[in-house]
Amino acid sequence: MDYFPIDDTGLPCTAAGIAGVFVPEVLEIIDVCQDPNNLSIVYLECAIQGVFAYTPTLTITYGSNTVNVDSQYIPKYNEEGVENFPIDTGCASTTVLLAYDIGAVIPEFASLTSFKLTLRFNGSSETISENEVIADTFQSANPEATKIFTKGLTPQPYTLYYDSNSNKIKLQYIGLGSTPCLCAINCVEPTADDFDFPVCEDEVQEVSIDANSIIGDPTNVTITFQDTIGNQSVLNTSALVNMEPLAPQVIYQNNPAHIQVGFGYVSRFGTKFNKEGVAYQILKYENSINNAKIWKDWSTKQTTNFVDTDVKLGNKYGYSIRFKGQFGEDSLASKWTEVKIY
Repeated sequence: MDYFPIDDTGLPCTAAGIAGVFVPEVLEIIDVCQDPNNLSIVYLECAIQGVFAYTPTLTITYGSNTVNVDSQYIPKYNEEGVENFPIDTGCASTTVLLAYDIGAVIPEFASLTSFKLTLRFNGSSETISENEVIADTFQSANPEATKIFTKGLTPQPYTLYYDSNSNKIKLQYIGLGSTPCLCAINCVEPTADDFDFPVCEDEVQEVSIDANSIIGDPTNVTITFQDTIGNQSVLNTSALVNMEPLAPQVIYQNNPAHIQVGFGYVSRFGTKFNKEGVAYQILKYENSINNAKIWKDWSTKQTTNFVDTDVKLGNKYGYSIRFKGQFGEDSLASKWTEVKIY
């Protein structure tokens, strides 16, 4: 198709579009950030292209909730944001800054980890609205753009493991480096003190938790990644280091002679722990604990009841269990449960 020049000097922007200057409508959300001085405020940098005058509409979706936040718009944010609507593109494209106090309308905003922003630019023109024929044929598509905004950063990928040489649970993660919105991440160890770690792009960072400080029951380990403006991402896990399991339950049955052995995923103090990824090993002795040996070696099968038919009348048998956690850390062995066959 051949295009021909049109003298649109002095014509309004939309009139120029009608005259034949084709300017496609495009809306893009370039970046989304939180105000470091007020986490409730979220601001968007966006680019709009078209021949209309545009008024934005912003909705936030989190979970099953969708909330319109137009009433929380902040004019002339940081002396850079748009003060009044509609926005004039000058028949081309322009970049604008829009700010909203989202926390003012979402009570649980501080605890949200992420949400979806849907930004719509409603295009209009007085020139068009005054002409009924043109108004029916030349209308804005009201361009729309969406973006998922994650508050707080959890470094990925990360690895949790148990180092038996140092008796420490260790977390390793690859630094993400800085971004325009969120800078270095502080890694907070689950102790009385907080430790700040620089996050260097493409370098492995490591945090250690001394297993000697974990005593008795399964210990919930919480590692919190906090960015410099206060958003948090949390990793929760359970460590079995130094945990003493509840001793197995043992029942002798005759005709034929056998011993039923059962156990639970529970500590001696009655605290249950997650069985996912946890292995168990059952020990057995005959007559003397000095004869102890492995009866059922490490397994992650979630079978908790076994039958021992390798028994003889007049002998005493003992059974103990221990667990290996999902990071490779070993629990203590349980106390022995004994039974004598008569």
